[in-house]
Amino acid sequence: SSWTPTGWVRQLGSAWPYCWWGAQGGSDFYLETQVRDNQCAFQKVLRGGWVADARDEDPVSMMWTDGAFSRHNGRGGLWSALTLYMEKVVAIESPRPNRIIPAAVPPIVNKIDAAIARSTLPMPPRPNATTDSSGTIIIPAASYASKNRSASLSVLRSFDGGLQLLHGGCASPVGAPCFEPLTSSWTYNFTASTAGNYYLTANFTTYHYAQDLYVSVNGAPTVEVPVYYPLGWWNQSLPIQVAITAGTNLLEFTRYSVRQLVLKEFFLSTKKPVVPQPPNPYNPPPAPPPAPPGGSYIEVPADTTCATQGIQPIPADLCSHACFALGFKNTGFRARPNISGCFVSTTGKYANDCNFNTNASATCTPPCTLYGAEVRMLCLRS
Repeated sequence: SSWTPTGWVRQLGSAWPYCWWGAQGGSDFYLETQVRDNQCAFQKVLRGGWVADARDEDPVSMMWTDGAFSRHNGRGGLWSALTLYMEKVVAIESPRPNRIIPAAVPPIVNKIDAAIARSTLPMPPRPNATTDSSGTIIIPAASYASKNRSASLSVLRSFDGGLQLLHGGCASPVGAPCFEPLTSSWTYNFTASTAGNYYLTANFTTYHYAQDLYVSVNGAPTVEVPVYYPLGWWNQSLPIQVAITAGTNLLEFTRYSVRQLVLKEFFLSTKKPVVPQPPNPYNPPPAPPPAPPGGSYIEVPADTTCATQGIQPIPADLCSHACFALGFKNTGFRARPNISGCFVSTTGKYANDCNFNTNASATCTPPCTLYGAEVRMLCLRS
């Protein structure tokens, strides 16, 4: 979401009831933005919350929604609930504040008006890679050479001029880490006059936490480009060293994470640039180990187990990948009375449903059944 002269609006996402950040849902966030401008009334809302705290009441869940059943609705004590409804009344009765930005008077330039004017012009051509006086190669992110047909890429105008590239994340039927990272890939061609070790950085931003970016240079093994959550600002990634050849080179980028990342330029510097460390707790997260390929999973017969076969059970974070790889319907995590770990129902009403049993104490002697139906364990081949 972002602030505009007409108030807060959603960008590239679902409606307010389906958005969240941490423990606060979109409906609660939007309601608060409508009330804060009425400072006198908002002070009463705050006081109601303080009374609830003083009475040691359970708070209303900030994930509440209007007009739909939700497990988050109906929580909280009396004063907590009254405070929420006071907020809603204030939002309805408060006059809308005037957020219209006054017209710019020359020589002052209104950046919003300028951006709107640019949006009516034809999209400019994508710029070529250049080399500056220090030998740094600058590759515009919008000027990619090729992409996987499944990769989600959009070239957009930047508010401060130029173009930027929006990568929509790796499309994955099982969530992150992406099941087939190569489906997210895109490439750049560029020419270097001198071979040697260069330092690669990216000018990037994202409004999602724990996103990632990986690069392969001229077919070399993939390495991580350490991006992080930059609080919505453009930032430069921490430098990584890569080997560049004289002449034509190829950069191939891939991603495991599934949400948006925006890129403006890539820099290849001959000297290691000084890039400030990102603020805690937004350091680049450790690169997740890649999910095993689809052929790494096996469904064992009903009369045996992973342990009996001398192979490993599938951990919780890979169960959805295994279900998908073996052609079963992943129905998530369930607490079941027997059969442990990742399993599939092979008969009965729920045949083909694949789950991970969260009941760590569940055991059974093969052949195992669940609600009268046969179930089988899924395992790692090695």
